[in-house]
Amino acid sequence: MFAGEVFETHSAPGNRRISLATIRQLIRRHPVCVRPILVQGHYCHRGWVDVLDTNTGPDAWVRRWFVVERPYLFMFADKSCLHLDNVVNISSARISIDRHVSEMVGRSHVLALYTSTNSFLLNPPAGEVQQWISAIDEWYFML
Repeated sequence: MFAGEVFETHSAPGNRRISLATIRQLIRRHPVCVRPILVQGHYCHRGWVDVLDTNTGPDAWVRRWFVVERPYLFMFADKSCLHLDNVVNISSARISIDRHVSEMVGRSHVLALYTSTNSFLLNPPAGEVQQWISAIDEWYFML
């Protein structure tokens, strides 16, 4: 990159040209903090769970391989754990199971996972619901 280099962006309502100096100012104003998170192999629970994916469509449930390794919940595209889809910090997460939510989405045993930054609807296999609740929220059955 050179000092006078100009980059094109393709954003609505039309194309704009942005100088390198402007990009540097934007980066200084909006710093990003990225921390590496490694899967150590000491998991609490793992298995297939359907998750509601609103990016794909309004009623799109996608099957993902979940690994709970406290304080994180890892969502992988498949069992090989090579393609990470999402990481959720569950240290202060709250989980609930409500029949009204299940009726609304047309599935049984739907778990609502609430974090400080996002919420997720999860649909684990019927025989594993209590294990998933305990793995994600270790205080759920104690209170």
